[in-house]
Amino acid sequence: MHKFRPATDRIKLMCHLIRDRVIRTDAERALIVTLSNKRNEHVVPIIKRARAAFDICSQMTIRVEDFEIIVGNKAKHFLGSCVTPEWSGEGWIPEMVENGTWNLRDDGLYHNPDSEELNLSISPEDVDALLSIRDYWNGRTISATADAWQPDGYDELCRLNVCTNLPGTPLMTMTAGHLTPGFHKIIYAGYAAIRDQAKDWLDTHRNNLMGEDIHKCLFYEAAVIICDAATVLARRYGQACMDKAAACEDEIRKSELMKMGDGLMWISQNPARTFWEACQAAILYQLFLALETGYPGSSFGRFDQYTWPFLEADLEAGRLTLDELKWGWTLEGGILAGGQVAIAAGPVEDETTFEALGLSLQALNPEPTERSLPLIGRAYEGRPETLLLEKNIAPEGRLLTIRLWDSGVRLAPGGQEVYLGQVTEEILIQRLGLFSYWRATPPQPAQIVASVNSAGNQKPGRRCRKPIMGTGPPLRRQNGPPCVPSPPCAAGWRSERRHACRRAARRYPWGSAAGAAAGPR
Repeated sequence: MHKFRPATDRIKLMCHLIRDRVIRTDAERALIVTLSNKRNEHVVPIIKRARAAFDICSQMTIRVEDFEIIVGNKAKHFLGSCVTPEWSGEGWIPEMVENGTWNLRDDGLYHNPDSEELNLSISPEDVDALLSIRDYWNGRTISATADAWQPDGYDELCRLNVCTNLPGTPLMTMTAGHLTPGFHKIIYAGYAAIRDQAKDWLDTHRNNLMGEDIHKCLFYEAAVIICDAATVLARRYGQACMDKAAACEDEIRKSELMKMGDGLMWISQNPARTFWEACQAAILYQLFLALETGYPGSSFGRFDQYTWPFLEADLEAGRLTLDELKWGWTLEGGILAGGQVAIAAGPVEDETTFEALGLSLQALNPEPTERSLPLIGRAYEGRPETLLLEKNIAPEGRLLTIRLWDSGVRLAPGGQEVYLGQVTEEILIQRLGLFSYWRATPPQPAQIVASVNSAGNQKPGRRCRKPIMGTGPPLRRQNGPPCVPSPPCAAGWRSERRHACRRAARRYPWGSAAGAAAGPR
């Protein structure tokens, strides 16, 4: 069995800070954007927003934690939160303070009720600052502008309950889903090249705008400002690292900070040279998008594909060791995922591009075991598995899986569902001595027969082993009563329900109260 390296003290500290965090909201970004909008009150929106982004990047508080290797903060405080007044005015927290839902505690901060899942706080000074901008943003938010006109049929769409918006909900609050911006271009081209492309067009068309060129002119003007903003942000982080290095007495940490500062200064305009620079560039771009607008949700996309060439080159050249890689990646995946961003990965198409993604699987759990490694989901014509059964087989490090999909076909009369099934053998693949993942291979015919018979021979009262990923309340359909529990699982098999509600897949014992509807109906 593959033996994972133990978690370092740095990782243990980070995990402790993330798990025990209290997310503190501040008014800094809200005040910067408000002043910027007042200065540019009558400027066209595309330029106004670009100038606001530049003001944020040049004025916001820059944090470099003592344990960080990948930097990036969204607010003044560690794992803090900011307010986007262009969308929501003063935000929702001041109202919670005004109506008494949030109470002032001994630490001098307002806190949300202990019964809520996340621990949130805000200072009285920040509440007052947010209330001071309430009148200005009344009628000036993006939502207020959109509410002035709505397309025909919008009210009917809300009444049909086919989207997240209910009748009377502002149009601009409709979920747009997650978008994947051009991380590849940021990492492989750099901000200077993108800025030059926009500037070249503007120089070529100076005093020579015809027809639709005016719209292109505004876009490229905004692009130049945005690239300058991103450059300023990266340079400020680079300078903060260098300043911290100058005052650092620990030679090892001083060296880290100097390398971070040099790398940040470089990627502020240029393409990445190393895996660390590629990761930092991606994180800063994600952070920049969150600071600039915060909406819609931005996904990392296939992080493994656009960073793997840098990782492979660094390992081959000896510029990066496995220990350095371990805590460097965990920092990026842990701190930012803890309160800022989320890493999204698509289906794995080949082993090579999965290497970097596999690192994130370990990063999200500092002390993983074989049992905690996830199986990669598969789809049939866009449909996820209805049911996934898994069973340990010899030799160690192998699983036998049965996957069922709803074929979409129904039998008449009665509408009985028809399911498609697949049996595969999952082999534990180890890469770089650092991480592992499951790779599917065709099983032997004898294994298929024995496994199907085993899964079908269910004995009353038998249950699968302890849940792999925790327990939870009974799952429910999107609109309807609780799902009906499935029969007990055959000996040795574990089940995972993959769909039927918009909740992340969890693994439960088949037949338990928490694992309702683990099987197809």
